[in-house]
Amino acid sequence: MMFIEIELIILKNGAKLHFYFETANYFAINFVVYGKLFIFANVTNKKRFIMPKKSLTLLACLFMAVLAFAAEKQTASIQRVTVFANGAQVVRTKSVQLTAGEQVITFTGMSPYMDRKSMQLKARGKLTVLGVSHRTVHPDSLVQVKRLREAEDAVKAIQRKMQQAKDEKEVLASQLELVKTNCSVAGRTVATPLVNIKELNNYYSQELLSLKKRTQDIDDELLKMADELTKKQEALDSISRIKLTAATEVDVKVEAQQAGRADFDITYYVKNAGWHPSYDVRSEGTGQPLVLSYKANIYQNTKEEWKNVPVLLSSANPNRSNVAPQLKTYWLDYGLSAPTYDLDADGNTVSGRVVDANDNSPIIGASIMVKGTHLGTVSDADGNFSITLPQGSKQLNISYVGYQSQTRTATPGNSLIVRMKEDQAALNEVAVVGYGSSKKKVRGSARASEIAAPAAVVEERMVAREARVEMDESDVVVVEQQQAQFGYEFEIKKPLTLPGGGKTTTEIARYQLPATYEYRAIPKIDKEAFLVADATDWQKLNLMEGEANVYFDNSFVGKSIVDPAVTTDTLHFSMGRDQSINVQRTKVNDTSTRRFFSSNQQQTMTWRITVRNNRKQAVAITVFDQTPVSRNDDITVTVEELSGGQRDDKTGVVSWPLQLQAGQQQELVLQYKVKYPKNRRLIIE
Repeated sequence: MMFIEIELIILKNGAKLHFYFETANYFAINFVVYGKLFIFANVTNKKRFIMPKKSLTLLACLFMAVLAFAAEKQTASIQRVTVFANGAQVVRTKSVQLTAGEQVITFTGMSPYMDRKSMQLKARGKLTVLGVSHRTVHPDSLVQVKRLREAEDAVKAIQRKMQQAKDEKEVLASQLELVKTNCSVAGRTVATPLVNIKELNNYYSQELLSLKKRTQDIDDELLKMADELTKKQEALDSISRIKLTAATEVDVKVEAQQAGRADFDITYYVKNAGWHPSYDVRSEGTGQPLVLSYKANIYQNTKEEWKNVPVLLSSANPNRSNVAPQLKTYWLDYGLSAPTYDLDADGNTVSGRVVDANDNSPIIGASIMVKGTHLGTVSDADGNFSITLPQGSKQLNISYVGYQSQTRTATPGNSLIVRMKEDQAALNEVAVVGYGSSKKKVRGSARASEIAAPAAVVEERMVAREARVEMDESDVVVVEQQQAQFGYEFEIKKPLTLPGGGKTTTEIARYQLPATYEYRAIPKIDKEAFLVADATDWQKLNLMEGEANVYFDNSFVGKSIVDPAVTTDTLHFSMGRDQSINVQRTKVNDTSTRRFFSSNQQQTMTWRITVRNNRKQAVAITVFDQTPVSRNDDITVTVEELSGGQRDDKTGVVSWPLQLQAGQQQELVLQYKVKYPKNRRLIIE
């Protein structure tokens, strides 16, 4: 069977188009542009020939038309989605009827935000997968072009009408001048009868009125058309600003031993999706356990439709660095500092964009290589790229045919903008490589053999690989919550429907936590007491840090934070203020003493704290205050009175655990003495 392979490369602004024609089957990827240069190349055949640009353009259009109708595109349905804290993994499946022999199956409708490096393909059936490629397409481009063309035609039509009206107005002006000239009798040599003069006056008057009326009508029409032109122009501008809907298509070239059905699984990681936890903490009253509602807030802006999809939530973060850190040699010498490490870098992936330095247009297919390694990638249709750096590597080499190469320093987590300048030694001829004979006829500094396969042009090449195996479909493990290898996973029992750009909140678990309740008051800051619930036995619940809405006695009292990173075995939740408990703090005494023969002075501070329980039942309350803590040897603080309170010597915080019966009031005294040099001024509360 005859197989023709043609590659169209238009280097600079565009995409790289790679055609494989085999009877009715085809395979294509994007193409790129370099000025006016078009390059056709065949990597398996070294023969080439020149084709004029005009003919080549027509041929390219013909190829595109053939490709549009050559094969029916397949839409693989979403089987399941694993949503991470940042990103999601999508699994699609599709059963396709194959014919015997080689053929290309195109799967469409996938997210344009797909991480193409993460894509995996599994095929089940009697077939061999010869290659896989992907590209970004715009399904609504034809509709957009049609709308844009119609809007442009509407603007041009009004502009033509306005020009016709202006032309008519100029003709009327000429006629008006002619009438004015003819109606004058001053230059006549022959006497004109009075009757004829009256008739001429009537005629010229009617003509002048008619011409001026028509001129006024045209002015009114021009005003209306100007308003209409403004509206049409605004509509045209609005349409031109609309961004095309992008999607990813995957082309799979297979060879089937015989006609029959084959099942395909496509798995990929996609950005612009994720989830974060939140909580509802409820208590029916003191003495009751806390009810913790564990919620997942899921969002997805992938431009995919998740309809009745089983969703698995994972606490893992695939964007974090998976490369183990390494220690640097700690060189010790005068003037040298200890080695530093980037503790805030979230991952070892560098992303960026390659653009033309002249007009900031994206450069497609630019080669990005990690200096000193074989690691590399290419820029996509928008000029974007991402690459994972090994430990100790920060230099990137960026190159593209027709542009000057660059070496840039990259930092993980930061975006890199690469502006490339054109190389003056540009190619200005067209080389076409295909089956058949041709003459080498390329002018310029580059040889034809160099043009046929430019090293800097890296395409999304189909990689042949054998896949002639029958794979059993993976079983779905139904687990509400389980410990995964790297984090926790929660499977939502009910399939979710989440359109592109949508978000939803669903409850994934509900727990009852044993809790103790206690009032806490800091009268130095606030005169009201706060009810605090201390929850225990929470470590086994696999909680994640998140915001919590707190409800007490069926009333919303505020927000709190669930932080499982705390080192204690107790979670604290503030359940709100209680105005039935009054706490007052008043200054009783502030005395200063100085001795004539002493170099020091003393100042004594006395505070009285009054706590009253106005509730109808007994309460437990802890009152907090503080004494100053000196960090100067010349300043000493001596505690005189604490009323049974406990003082932390490091922080100076004093606490009084109290049990107050209904209506009971208790007074506490806090007294301390400060001694410091009398020639110094010290500010004491």
